[in-house]
Amino acid sequence: MASITHPVHKSLAQADETSQSAINVDHLERVVEGQAEALRQLDELIDGIRSRAQAHRLDRGFRLSLPYFDDEAMSLRQREFEVIPFGRIPFVPAFVALAAERELARVERDRRLTDGTREHLQQVLGCLRFAFGDPTIEALA
Repeated sequence: MASITHPVHKSLAQADETSQSAINVDHLERVVEGQAEALRQLDELIDGIRSRAQAHRLDRGFRLSLPYFDDEAMSLRQREFEVIPFGRIPFVPAFVALAAERELARVERDRRLTDGTREHLQQVLGCLRFAFGDPTIEALA
């Protein structure tokens, strides 16, 4: 027996698809905007680290709060990690790159993150690592 779809039901189904499509576009736009904001904050963070390093205010160690956009919670978050243990260790830019590399490994193993958030965090950490020198490239030189 053939199924007959009433025009009203067909219209409701199309409206639902259109509504779902609009929600997906809105979600995607919010993710892109959030990730862009996280990258802007990262630029400010990098500038701040460089300024503090020049003033020798990082020679006693520091922790980093790295901005990223969590696409599941739809909000900016901070990923905390240690760059230099507290003590009397002089700042070396490669310490930031090494800390970013260690954190990249943790992000890859963190199954609580969505794939999109993981990829975004990998991008942010890659930018941080690049800004302070990629230790794998320096080791090869």
